[in-house]
Amino acid sequence: MRSRESTREHVTVPWCDIPQPVPSPWVFADLAPLGLVDPDPLLSEADQVNGQLDLLVKIAHGESFLAYRRLRAVWDIVELVLLETGEELVRSQEYDLLDPYRQSAARVATALGISRIASEQLVARADAAFSRLPTLMAQLRDGQITPMMFDTAARRTEFVSSEHIEEVDYTVAEAIAGAGALSRVRTENIVDRVIHQIDPDAARYRREQAERRKNVQVKPLEDGLASILVIASAEDAALAMGAVDALVDACCDRDPRSKRALRAAAAIARLRGVPFTCACDRDDCTATLTDEGLSSQQAKIVLYAICDSRTLAGGDEPGYLDGHGVISADHVRDLAQREETTVRPLDLADLSPEPVDDTVRDSSTEIARTSLPSDPYRPTAATAAIARFLFGTCTTVGCTRPAWRCDLDHVEEFNQLCPEQGGPTCVCNLNPKCRWHHLLKTHGRTKIVDGSVGAEAGWRVESWWLDDQFVDENGDYWTSTTTPEGYTVSQKALNQWLFPGLRRLRCRHLADGARTSTPSTERGPVRARTRTEAKHAWRKARRARNRRLDEYDAVHNPPPF
Repeated sequence: MRSRESTREHVTVPWCDIPQPVPSPWVFADLAPLGLVDPDPLLSEADQVNGQLDLLVKIAHGESFLAYRRLRAVWDIVELVLLETGEELVRSQEYDLLDPYRQSAARVATALGISRIASEQLVARADAAFSRLPTLMAQLRDGQITPMMFDTAARRTEFVSSEHIEEVDYTVAEAIAGAGALSRVRTENIVDRVIHQIDPDAARYRREQAERRKNVQVKPLEDGLASILVIASAEDAALAMGAVDALVDACCDRDPRSKRALRAAAAIARLRGVPFTCACDRDDCTATLTDEGLSSQQAKIVLYAICDSRTLAGGDEPGYLDGHGVISADHVRDLAQREETTVRPLDLADLSPEPVDDTVRDSSTEIARTSLPSDPYRPTAATAAIARFLFGTCTTVGCTRPAWRCDLDHVEEFNQLCPEQGGPTCVCNLNPKCRWHHLLKTHGRTKIVDGSVGAEAGWRVESWWLDDQFVDENGDYWTSTTTPEGYTVSQKALNQWLFPGLRRLRCRHLADGARTSTPSTERGPVRARTRTEAKHAWRKARRARNRRLDEYDAVHNPPPF
């Protein structure tokens, strides 16, 4: 057999005597047929920004296809090595350390210059793609999911039995296809929910395997630093982090250390059993690092979890732990049995004066009692809990901040002077936003060229970040994020499976078209409304416009799946 060297060509350039590598053919490829072209520079800045965002999405589709093609090549190598080895020898090497799969991975590692672990993981992903998850693999090929989503699904379905893997593959693919924008955390939760519901034994076995990974490790870092990695249960880790933050919050505001440095110092002090002190060195220090002060801070550490009542009675329906995600039924019961746990019922009936008749198809009742009678701005405890658990995280696309560490925001702004003219305090108009994205919505604005008919050339108008929340024809809750230039991305509520009865609760705020007012665009020396009123009116009009465009696209441009 003739030996073959890696194909690496070189070229000599006039200004350098050393031969330079020839650029990849990708540099000279014509990508225009794929739509990978820059927007026309004669367009407005806003249209160019949107054009570049569209370009990023097309590039992501290309990355998905190339990831699929890489897995295809890896799997072809595995199959060819298996053919070379022969069926009889393959069976004899099934328990060998150097089986054909690992030898295939060694070939991949040699060509790509990656580690043995990385190459074996790549072979495992290719095996999952073509042996266990063909539907998700097809979505990766077609650009409907990203490589991150596929890798997440492949990793988390590793222990699903051959009896259930086909159903899990199809169900996960269907759920992902209809979920809108997905981050890694949202993908993990969708996959875990499907596994818990279809193959609870696999979820149970994965948790047993996870128990064995509990450990404490020290890893050296550069510049005289090191990290301590503690692997523990989700709830214990969250409580430990809360205890560290309680120490940090007890320091006075004059401590010169950053919050990160304070957390490190507090954790080390706890582990070493030495006092943690404020570093301000002032006689008037206001730190409350006494036993009484720390006790009051510790009392504020709360974890939130939710499950179906049947799970506590022994059922297999999974639960959800804020800041972590989907947890198994056994995990839910373990949490409920802890001495410090308080179990409170949460019933959708608290949102409605009349019960929903489950025996009548398409029965529904109207949502009511969502705000406090004494303060219409404040939601009831049931409304707040449902709004947080329904979405699970900050609702801005891509953000994974846990819902109970977010602000509960009125999507359509509440009118403090005249509540009837503003957004309602209701499940249809409340969702969690982290402090950063809450501030971005409130204060993030720019000025773009007004492209409306009859607008003066070059006239610029203020434009804000926009969010919206709506319910589709199936009763599913959605949120969307729109940039100041008008680029919109939507995503479905992460945890509607926790509240199946929510689809049968009808909201009058969505039915009466409350978000359809149009702001005035006339200029004048005197404002017709305050800046805040104009901003709120602009957002209401833009939400209505986005919905009309969505309805048009649903009829004339349906998705390909």
